[in-house]
Amino acid sequence: SGGPARSRPPLICCGGIQFTFHTFHLESAHDYLLITENGSFAQPLKRLSGSNLPGPISAGLFGNYTAQIRFISDFSMSYEGFNITFAEHDLEPCDDPGIPPFSSRSGVRFGVGDTLTFSCFPGYRLEGVFRITCLGGRRRVWSSPLPRCVAECGASVTGNEGILLSPNYPANYSNNHECIYSIQTQPGKGIRLKSRTFKLQQGDILKIFDGKDSTSRVLGTFTGLEMLGIILNSTSSNLWLEFVTNAEKTSKGFELLFSSFELVKC
Repeated sequence: SGGPARSRPPLICCGGIQFTFHTFHLESAHDYLLITENGSFAQPLKRLSGSNLPGPISAGLFGNYTAQIRFISDFSMSYEGFNITFAEHDLEPCDDPGIPPFSSRSGVRFGVGDTLTFSCFPGYRLEGVFRITCLGGRRRVWSSPLPRCVAECGASVTGNEGILLSPNYPANYSNNHECIYSIQTQPGKGIRLKSRTFKLQQGDILKIFDGKDSTSRVLGTFTGLEMLGIILNSTSSNLWLEFVTNAEKTSKGFELLFSSFELVKC
């Protein structure tokens, strides 16, 4: 059909906007009313046509506190049209989304537009977005799902101290893993490595190399509880670790702590 598009200026208030329809009668599929809340009518909140009286519609719920209406009609038949009133309503806050395991949260407010920021404990990697925003209103939703903090198979870390975790820690690792971990600290410093937790099934091994890769000197090969109480010192600023599991039983795995120290100069 096609025809003139008429928009009214944005409706602005300090809360959400609720539209109430008293009459509604448009030429079905040819004349229609668009309601949006982000200024774009390409994907409107509602597209209304025909003669069924719509129920109340809430808009302006995403912290922008505005809504826009566009009425489009063609050049053929005309009908009664519509009678709409609008009123402000308070925006409701979001629910407390909680804190994902093995993470911390910054932010204590859950109102519309408020943000929460998440960060993982050392040794874990964040999956998903680290910041979410309350979109609130009557929908009471956050902008994204909560992130996850996961212990991966392998890691490459730099710094003067840190933590290495076996996959899925503190849950059991899986079968048939081949995980590579590398640690690098500042030149002129060595790396001291010890275990806080170490529990592998027989046949699953952790092999530690004194250097940048697996061609370096072997510092030790460990299984079972063998690394508990042991401290390893590198002779360079790098360590390379290989964790290999078989197809048999699994166990809790390991939590390894590393720190740097000054190497003795000749």
